[in-house]
Amino acid sequence: MASNINEMVAIKTDLLRKSMEGDWDGVIDIYQKHPSAHKAKLTWNEDTALHIAVSDNKQEKVGRLMDIISCHHGEGKDQADEFKNKRGNTPLHLAASMGSATMCESIARSSFPLGLSFMTARNCKGETPLFLAALSCKKDALVSLHALCQDMNLNGYDFCRRIDDHDDTILHVAISIECFDMALEIIQLYPKLVHSINKQGLAPLHVLAGKPSAFKSCATKASYYKRSKKKGGETEDLENPQIRSSPRQDQHRGCLPDKQKRELASEVMNDLLERISSYELNEDGETDPNMIIGPKMVGDQKQKSPTDGSTSGLGISLSFLLNSFSFTHKTTKGMSISDAFLIY
Repeated sequence: MASNINEMVAIKTDLLRKSMEGDWDGVIDIYQKHPSAHKAKLTWNEDTALHIAVSDNKQEKVGRLMDIISCHHGEGKDQADEFKNKRGNTPLHLAASMGSATMCESIARSSFPLGLSFMTARNCKGETPLFLAALSCKKDALVSLHALCQDMNLNGYDFCRRIDDHDDTILHVAISIECFDMALEIIQLYPKLVHSINKQGLAPLHVLAGKPSAFKSCATKASYYKRSKKKGGETEDLENPQIRSSPRQDQHRGCLPDKQKRELASEVMNDLLERISSYELNEDGETDPNMIIGPKMVGDQKQKSPTDGSTSGLGISLSFLLNSFSFTHKTTKGMSISDAFLIY
């Protein structure tokens, strides 16, 4: 018994040394000779050699290691749990957060039971690899994982939400971190997420409404219109072109995002508004606008409820938001829908 323990300690020590030195052929040799080393936790974070290979972006080596692992552990349905580190992340979580579509496919396609286990695993924060790809703004990895879900006959919607006190979806987080090009991709891949709400009552449109800096004008711009301040007993009109820019105005100008981000943010907003304002047929065959999906409804085609009257944690209803946007779009002269969106 003691000799077995000492032997395993020696194997882990050798495995860690080779991993740290980048001797991946040596790591592969150990994996081939000692299947018990496949799940060995080597670091303070309880990472395996496979975790380290992924973090070093050794795509070819990751594929070879997974081939060896699948020969010995490919039949277990819950094998992924044994490959989790201290944070609950599997090597697939790590590959997704790094944005490597190649490593995601190598890990998930190793063998069906094992690959399926990796795809469905959640870390300590309730996040799937698909969710981590979105949270890390890695569009290529997200698209790859979506394709893997389809190949494995998995409902991708089941992995689009983080299970915690907020229950955000991948669309919520993509907008929150201002990764708008990925948000557009998510809307195409998972259109029902447009109508999803988290436990705070926030829909993706609510999240976007809280991102004024993503648009051409900041929300503070509205405060400059028709505003004046007293200085030396005189009133200065801040709209007067003769007034030199103040430090506050300079600071505002410096926080403006680049042109591409503004354009993408506007595309996301227009796409959300268009889809929310579209009509869907209810069970009676009548048109029913603004369907919303709650945390437990994602992926369920039948469980839907109208968004009319649905409010966020701030007490703002989507219907009111939508009506406000439509109204400002019709009546505001010389102002883009993005600007109207911000002034609201």
